[in-house]
Amino acid sequence: MSKQMRIPTVNLEDANALKSFTYACSHVGCFQIVDSVLERASEIGDIQRCFRRFFHLPLETKMKIRVNAKSNWRGYVPLGCETTRGKSDIKEGFYMGQNNDGNIPFLSGRNRFISGNDAVEGLAHAAALWCDANLSICRKISKLVASTLNLTNEEFSSKIMPEGPFWFCRAFWYPSNSSTSAEQSDMGIHKHTDMGLITVLMLDGIGALRVQGRDGKIYTAKSGVYLLVGDTLAALSSQELYAPLHWVDVPGNSESRLSLVFFFDPSWNAPVMDVTYGRYLVGRDFKW
Repeated sequence: MSKQMRIPTVNLEDANALKSFTYACSHVGCFQIVDSVLERASEIGDIQRCFRRFFHLPLETKMKIRVNAKSNWRGYVPLGCETTRGKSDIKEGFYMGQNNDGNIPFLSGRNRFISGNDAVEGLAHAAALWCDANLSICRKISKLVASTLNLTNEEFSSKIMPEGPFWFCRAFWYPSNSSTSAEQSDMGIHKHTDMGLITVLMLDGIGALRVQGRDGKIYTAKSGVYLLVGDTLAALSSQELYAPLHWVDVPGNSESRLSLVFFFDPSWNAPVMDVTYGRYLVGRDFKW
């Protein structure tokens, strides 16, 4: 069995943040985030409590906002209805995105919440606070990314995010082993890399996220807020920054696991470019 290692930590407000960021992203592709934005424990805790209450609702209630062809990837995804690399994930999901009116046709629209249910009162407000906190963190990280790519903040914005970042959120609920059949996998989500720029995850300490570093060692993330390097950022850096394979264990028999995931990506229409060599990765008209 591969030795399991602790994931490095990066304090975004530390004078050595760039050095720590570059090392963590080059070797592991993941780090635990320390930032004063995350110290607002009461606000951050609200969204965890709200989503736990949501996922404990009866299935027929959650299905009222099930993701479908008309929902533009907003709402609830039932257990086992998603796959990763062709294998079913053992998780439920709640999908949110930017509220917009047509900039991205198949993702345009408004987020969907269950109204008139005391169990999830305040979820929309708590989710908005969480998204705002993530955007604040990702803007700080964007400056570190720009420095790593030898770009100014202005150059990074104009090349990668000329129309502003594209972002979306997911809440994932991994039921305990006692809630799943013996035939199902021991992975809540199978081994994969993320396709975008960066992913920010908030973990509740139940079960574990496993991350395979560049050297093949397995790193373990439990409670806290973490960043994962995505395929797009790795490509932009000529693979100097590393997009790691990662997966999620199904929790033990006693408790289910909640993970809040925030995807922060280039502008939807931004060409994907290797900024080190100034060449388009797939072609001038290719969009990430």
